[in-house]
Amino acid sequence: DGETEAQRRESRTQVSCASPIPSRTPPPRLCLEVTSLSLALSSSPRLTLEEASSWKRSFDCVLASPAGRSVFVEFLRTEHSDENMAFWLACEELKREQSQEQVCEKAKKIYLDYISILSPKEVSIDATVRESINSSLARPSTHIFNEAQAQVYALMHRDSYPRFLSSPLYKSLEQRLSALTCDT
Repeated sequence: DGETEAQRRESRTQVSCASPIPSRTPPPRLCLEVTSLSLALSSSPRLTLEEASSWKRSFDCVLASPAGRSVFVEFLRTEHSDENMAFWLACEELKREQSQEQVCEKAKKIYLDYISILSPKEVSIDATVRESINSSLARPSTHIFNEAQAQVYALMHRDSYPRFLSSPLYKSLEQRLSALTCDT
């Protein structure tokens, strides 16, 4: 079966991170105007306590949530490692590309931005993975960065995610959302 580990993880994420209670619009008393945290959450202007709490279940729940990704990137910026999430997201975007011409252009940009040893946003990957990418760059596929993406995912999951959950940013977000829930 040609399913990659990333595809299996993505399908598990969709099941395990789904909200247990379907809702069209979150009740206002459970919401926090994200602007009060000065975060730009383009896909989700309101964040519920339920959604923010779901991020504790797994790192994949953070990645599955547009608000989760945005708050996690804010945290990564404080650690000067937001290039990891930017790379991971660029790889996800590349996987959805249909045009071979666009695959080539995007692969080259991802390489220059995150893989090249000359890049100021270089991600930390094994030398063997870097060499494999170098040799595949002449004819890239949508999955050229899979191994590198898996290494960056593992790094974020193992190192950044636990620190995120105990960070002042996440704790403050939870407290504010909880206070709004109790105030009404």
